[in-house]
Amino acid sequence: SEGDTALHFAAKQGNAEHMRVLLAAGLPADIRNRHGVTPLMMLLARGNDPAVQDAARVLIAAGADPFLNANGSQNAFDFPLRAPMS
Repeated sequence: SEGDTALHFAAKQGNAEHMRVLLAAGLPADIRNRHGVTPLMMLLARGNDPAVQDAARVLIAAGADPFLNANGSQNAFDFPLRAPMS
């Protein structure tokens, strides 16, 4: 297991509504999996479409920090560079 939480899975899907519910239930916006990856990092790895933008606003409004590093290397701004080209 990668240690992903329900919030990580919602971010992978770009599901802003599920993220709102999980954040309202008390999950921290910057919760990390065992690799130090936050939901915002996972979300931005999906690329840049309206669903990602909406979901990113949800996470940032809930306190997600785009400047956190995953295990001391990449932050959320690096993850879109890994997104598939459309």
